[in-house]
Amino acid sequence: MSLSIEDRLYHVHLVNPMTNAAGGSEWRALQLLREFSRISQVTLWSEGTPHSHFVAMGCPISLIRKDENHYPRGGIIIFVGVYFDIGDWILQSEAHRLVVIYNTFSKYRFGDALTRLTPLGDEPLDLVFASKAIARSVSLPGRIDWSPIDIDRFCPSPKGKDFLRADFSVGRHSRDLLKKHNVNDVKIYRALLKDGVRVRIMGGTCLIGTLRKTPTLDLLPACTIPADRFLRDLNIFLYRTSDEYLEPSGRVVTEAMASALPVVAGHNGGYAELIDHGRNGFLFETDSEAICIIRQLRKSGILRRRIGGAARETTKTLFSDAVRRDFLEWCLR
Repeated sequence: MSLSIEDRLYHVHLVNPMTNAAGGSEWRALQLLREFSRISQVTLWSEGTPHSHFVAMGCPISLIRKDENHYPRGGIIIFVGVYFDIGDWILQSEAHRLVVIYNTFSKYRFGDALTRLTPLGDEPLDLVFASKAIARSVSLPGRIDWSPIDIDRFCPSPKGKDFLRADFSVGRHSRDLLKKHNVNDVKIYRALLKDGVRVRIMGGTCLIGTLRKTPTLDLLPACTIPADRFLRDLNIFLYRTSDEYLEPSGRVVTEAMASALPVVAGHNGGYAELIDHGRNGFLFETDSEAICIIRQLRKSGILRRRIGGAARETTKTLFSDAVRRDFLEWCLR
C-alpha cells in the first residue's frame, strides 16, 4: 500500500532503544517527543524492550515488529543515537527524510549507520551533533543541537539553595557505571566528607566499597529520585567522568545549570563549551582545584547565587522557544 503525501512528509518517527532509564539519549528522545507533539504527528519507536521505568511512566513507545508490518514508514525518521543496530525494516520505510543524531563517541557505529542509511530516502542524510566536540571528531557537515531539556521542569529550588552549613550538599547523577566516574573523584569526596559536606551521588552504587559509609554519604541507584527533584536538594553539582570516557555533551550538566546550581566540572567534555569559567560555572584540572573551588562556593552564598543565576540564564538562551522552534522546523522542512 502506498503512503499518502501527508504521511510521507509530516509524520516524525523517533527511533531509540529506550532501554536505559538513566541514558541521556533516551531522555533526549522523550523531550523531542514532547516538542514535536505540539506541531506535528510524532511516534517514538523502540526495536528492543523499553526499560520498565519508561513503561511505569506511561511513555507512549511503539515496538518495531517488521513481521507484523509495524515499523516507521514515510515521514521523517530521526535516529536518536547510533549506538544501536538498525533493523531491515529501514529498507521498506519509504522515508521522506532521514536524520541521525550523533551523540556518543563511537566512530565505528557512526560509520556503520552512515553506510546503512545513506542510499535510502529521497533526500540526503542529515546529521545532527550533540556538541561541537563530537562534530569535530568526524569532520562532516551537520547541525549542532544540544540535548533539549525542559527548563520549566529543571528550575531553581523554590526554597532556595542557602541551607545551613551543616546541610550543605554536593552531588551528581548519572548512569551507574564506573566509566561515568573518575577514579580520582573518591579523593574529592573524602575531602568534602571530612569538611562536613553531605555528598549525594545518584548512580553511585558502583562506588560502594571505595568510600567508607558515613551518615553524610548517599550512594543511590540511578533513577531513585526524579532528576529535577534530586538537583533541587543540592548546593553544588560536581561532575567528571573517567579518563577513558569522554562525555560527548553532558545532559546532566545542563540540567544542573538550568536548576541554577553552580557546576564544578572536569575540563574535558562537550559541556565545557557552555561553561565560562568563573562566570556561569567552573572547570578544573586537578583534584585540589576542585576542592578549593567547592570550599570557596560553600563559604559564599553570594558567589553561589551569582554563578547559579548565570548558569540558569545560559540554559534559558540555549533552550529558548526560538532556538527549539528553529530546530524543529529544520527537521520538518
